[in-house]
Amino acid sequence: MIRAIFIPLLLFATPLTGQTICAPKEEMVRRLTLEYGAEMRGRGRNGPDKQVEFWASAQTGLWTVVVVYNGRNACIVSMGEAWSDLVSVGGPDA
Repeated sequence: MIRAIFIPLLLFATPLTGQTICAPKEEMVRRLTLEYGAEMRGRGRNGPDKQVEFWASAQTGLWTVVVVYNGRNACIVSMGEAWSDLVSVGGPDA
């Protein structure tokens, strides 16, 4: 199942390193949402110009971790299957 997603993503990859899949942020979002049914499930900052985004599809259970550099370029750094959402019980002080 992962190969079915990985191979099409390679078609629009910009080879920065041998194993990295990158594209402009708009293209990455379009492919993840329209073609793979993924939704952004969370995000966080990793330094001043990097944002880490967690994408997943409730229908397929596939998940993707994307790092966005300077808000313009996005690279897939990890992907897998069997995603499940966790229910939060209270806030940070719970």
